[in-house]
Amino acid sequence: MTAQQEPRERQAAKAELKQLKTEWIERAPQLGAERFEVAGALFDVSDHHMLTEKDVARRLTKYRGGV
Repeated sequence: MTAQQEPRERQAAKAELKQLKTEWIERAPQLGAERFEVAGALFDVSDHHMLTEKDVARRLTKYRGGV
């Protein structure tokens, strides 16, 4: 099966960027947040845990008081 023949969901999962906690804190402005907000949202995540942007955005919304 070539890359073109793979299901779109599998391609999207591969394309989803995973980064370390510290990298997400540095990218805070790209998420529309301050560094301290991202750090607070990820306080319970170990430094070596890889997170997707979707995970970080969900945690950031919850941290800010959203559901």
